Amino acid sequence: LRAAVAAPDPPVRAAAIRALCDTPDPELLADALQIGCEAPEENLRTLAIRACVRLTTQEEAIRLPRPEQIAPLKTILARPLRPEQQRAVLAGLAEIPDRETLALAEPMLDEAATQREAAQAIIKIASRLPCAQRIEATNVLAKVRAVLTDADARKEAETLLKTIQADADYIIAWQVAGPYFQEGQDYKALFDLALPPENPDAKEIQWRALPPDSDPKRPWVMDLLQALGGDQRVAYARTWIYSQSAQPARLDLGSDDGIKVWLNHQVVHALNTFRGLEPDADKVKVNLRAGWNPLLLKITQLNQGWGFCARLRQPDGTRLDGLKFSASPPAPAAARAGK
Repeated sequence: LRAAVAAPDPPVRAAAIRALCDTPDPELLADALQIGCEAPEENLRTLAIRACVRLTTQEEAIRLPRPEQIAPLKTILARPLRPEQQRAVLAGLAEIPDRETLALAEPMLDEAATQREAAQAIIKIASRLPCAQRIEATNVLAKVRAVLTDADARKEAETLLKTIQADADYIIAWQVAGPYFQEGQDYKALFDLALPPENPDAKEIQWRALPPDSDPKRPWVMDLLQALGGDQRVAYARTWIYSQSAQPARLDLGSDDGIKVWLNHQVVHALNTFRGLEPDADKVKVNLRAGWNPLLLKITQLNQGWGFCARLRQPDGTRLDGLKFSASPPAPAAARAGK
């Protein structure tokens, strides 16, 4: 096939390129990319570009690492393209939820011929970004909202923008320790039992990163059942909150099941209960110190679901800006400098 693509006979070469562009073989991706960038015939370049999009994002049997998905599309976009070729690439970018694909799609918002497709791609990418990255999409979503004339698409961008801004308040930088359980002690008894993480000076505790829920509809949930599993036990989660100045705040919490909370080593909330996770079920008035504030949660588990969510707001419930979070203990120098 490669020999036929290089044939001097134009009909043979064109037929070979068409066959190559229909291939499901990822080994021919580089060949399709070269044709998409260098072929003198516009129609053959378009076919090759579509082949690159299909091989990188649409063939179910092909699972390329994300950098290998993005690189060919980025190379194509560096060349002068016709609108239909740009739209083909946008269809591929939309399937790759990544900061880089968001940045690659944004310039095509400024072109009338590709504006709608660029907006659709941006909305799809932003909606599927990991929680920690979604806030980075707010500026480009605001741009989508500003430039689009289609009311439905603008509404979709506006809804997603509001969702991302609301989700951004939740704390997703956590470490977890546990599970802790004892023979003959149920979750309610364990709630009042002082276990090692409750001692600030304890040294033999194994803390590890706790990732947020992979469900994009609730990226703010910290899923302890998935991380630890089991019944009739407790786990501890910790983070550090940096505030530029001393200020009052409101800590909004949801938990499955019970929850006890220490802020700056002082108990600020305790609820020994059995319940499902409801965001912001508990609203606790707290005071943040200037600098780093350690936050520790104890979450009990009866059975089935097990997790929590937490965010800090102004005392009146409005957004509290300017906070920073660290899942691991800030180094002494960083703590002093607020880094």
